[in-house]
Amino acid sequence: MKSLLYLISVGGIAAALWFTTTGYGRPQISLPVSQIQVQGNQRVQTEEILARAEIRKGNNLLTLSLDQSAKRLLDLAWIKDVSLSRVFPDRVVIKIVEYRPSARIQLGDGVWGLVEEGGKVIPVSPEEFAREAPGLFEIHYEGSLPPLEALQSAVALIHTLQTDPKLLPAINGILFRPGMGFWFTLGFETPLWVRVGFDDYPLKLVRLKRILNTFRPDPRVWEEIDLDYPDRALARPRLILDETSGGGEG
Repeated sequence: MKSLLYLISVGGIAAALWFTTTGYGRPQISLPVSQIQVQGNQRVQTEEILARAEIRKGNNLLTLSLDQSAKRLLDLAWIKDVSLSRVFPDRVVIKIVEYRPSARIQLGDGVWGLVEEGGKVIPVSPEEFAREAPGLFEIHYEGSLPPLEALQSAVALIHTLQTDPKLLPAINGILFRPGMGFWFTLGFETPLWVRVGFDDYPLKLVRLKRILNTFRPDPRVWEEIDLDYPDRALARPRLILDETSGGGEG
C-alpha cells in the first residue's frame, strides 16, 4: 500500500511537469505557479505586494528569484520583514511582518507621519493618517525632527504610560525638547506639565502616582512637576500676576 501511495504521489508531481525548449534547444523543466498566498498584511494591499514581488500565476516555480522579490518588498514603507517560500508543486507563500504604529508626529504643515515601535517615522497620506492615527499619542517637538534614539525613547515612554489605564486618559501627548528630554501634560482644566527626561520611565511613573495621590497638586497653583532627578521631585509654581497692578482704581 505504501509503495502504491508513493507511486501516486510521484505520478501527481510528474503530471505537473512538462518540458519547454530554451533558445539553445535544451529542455527545461517547468512547474507553473497556480497559487500565490500572501499572509500577515493588514496595511499593505495584496495587489501591491504581488506587483512589487513580480510573481504571477504561470511563472516557473523553479526559476523564481525569491531573494530579489524579498528585497523589493522590503522597500515598501510598512513592511518590516518578509519571507518567501516555494511549496511544491505549484504554490508560493509570502509571509509579511508589518510595522506597528505607536504614535503620530507632524512633519510639516499638513504633513504627518506615524512612528513605529522601533522609532522609524513613516510618512503617510491624509487618508492613511485618518485611518491609523485615532487613539495614538501625538509627539510634539521643538526645533527639528527628533533623532531616532529620541523617538525610540518616546515609544518606551508611551508603552510605560499605557500600563496605567487610570492615568492614561488624562495625558494629552508628549513634548520633546533637545537636551532636556520629554514632558507630557495632565489634562486638567489648567494643564499640569510633568518632566520625565530620557529614561527610567516606569520608576518615574510610580513616583508621579505617589505625588498625585498624596499631595494632590493643584494645577492652578503648580505649573510643572520635574521627575528627572533620582532622589527628589521638584515642583514649579505658576507665576501669579497681581490683578491690581498696572493702574486702575484700587
